[in-house]
Amino acid sequence: MNDNPNLEKRIKRHLWGQKFPLEVLTDSAFLPETLEELKSLGYKNWEEGDWGIRGIGSFHDLYRLNIQLSTPGRIVLEVARFKAGAREQLFRRARALPWELWFGRPEGLIFDIRTHFHGALIHHEGQGKQALDEAIRARLEEFWGSASDSLRVIPGPRTQRIYLDISGSNVLLFLDTSGDHLGKRGYRLAPGPAPLAENRAAAIIRKLARIQPDPQWILDGMTGSGTFAFESSLFFQGLSVGGGRDFAFSQWPSYRESTKNYWSRQRIEPNVRVGQNEKVKVIANDRDDRSLGAAKMNLDQFRSRFCTGGREPRFVKGDFFSLSSKADEFIGPGWVFLNPPYDYRISGSLDQFANKLTRWIETSGLEGTLVLLLPQNRIVEKFSSIPRVFDDLVFNHGGRGVNLLGLSLK
Repeated sequence: MNDNPNLEKRIKRHLWGQKFPLEVLTDSAFLPETLEELKSLGYKNWEEGDWGIRGIGSFHDLYRLNIQLSTPGRIVLEVARFKAGAREQLFRRARALPWELWFGRPEGLIFDIRTHFHGALIHHEGQGKQALDEAIRARLEEFWGSASDSLRVIPGPRTQRIYLDISGSNVLLFLDTSGDHLGKRGYRLAPGPAPLAENRAAAIIRKLARIQPDPQWILDGMTGSGTFAFESSLFFQGLSVGGGRDFAFSQWPSYRESTKNYWSRQRIEPNVRVGQNEKVKVIANDRDDRSLGAAKMNLDQFRSRFCTGGREPRFVKGDFFSLSSKADEFIGPGWVFLNPPYDYRISGSLDQFANKLTRWIETSGLEGTLVLLLPQNRIVEKFSSIPRVFDDLVFNHGGRGVNLLGLSLK
């Protein structure tokens, strides 16, 4: 809440009282999962837009989407669209926008301006960035210089990402509302080598849940930092994944902590979730002491950020290939997630590893689905004889293409 009554009235009327075009930025490979997740929360008419999945929403929606969506990377808000064929026009049109409603004082405020120019009449992206930065600062300095010194000052440096998109003379301005990537839930203090982003793991979980919605158990084999185990626990308990972190909008003068706290406390009801089994057992396995220690450190942070009621992943030490249906934990159909540390701890060649895993699939006796991440296309052929539960998928992970396979067990 802001201390300036006139500014507060304008914020209430022009921001909280309005709806804005919002875009949910997500990996193209997992677009169906994000669309399905949006629909499960009641956002049924959203569709692909200029930057991601586009819809119209209020500030309440903006808070809810950041806090409850598990699969995207960012939520951006279209703040303006206008025409500008030269740097001077861009400066003039941008300076006329009411930036004081969006940002606090300019001191310590850093603008991270990301550009996307295609056929732009303003040919130099650097000039476009500079013009936008100068325009916003000129507007803020004019307003705050004449405003009361009693206004709330947000201490310390803070960064606001802005997207500047110019096609010909058409200018689009988007504000990042998320801040840190939405995959950063806050529980993974010890990430381990080349960890899978949390939002990608969540998308893979949702993908599998549409096909096999009620596993009796979940195994995160070769768990590393525990990402699949933690995201499975959040998913089946219906917890708001962003409830334990801050966002870019937390730094805005329009910020309402009560609204953030409301959506952080809300559980996603089972009747709108794909997965129904809230008491599913989540087990994470690794033979490496260092990886298991990192995962348990993350578990402590997970407990502090999310109210799990004691239903949380169980981490055990052991060799994945020694696990079988003889264990009491693995009765009935379940899910196995396997993201092996190919470049770090896999002994022998990838071909040898693939042969060993194929034999395990054939002999383990486990029932359900194995989701496998593979780094190279040629290794996929090693699993050609194993039935699929969904079509093979390739997505980008750390600058490399990763194959995602859904393999049927039994």
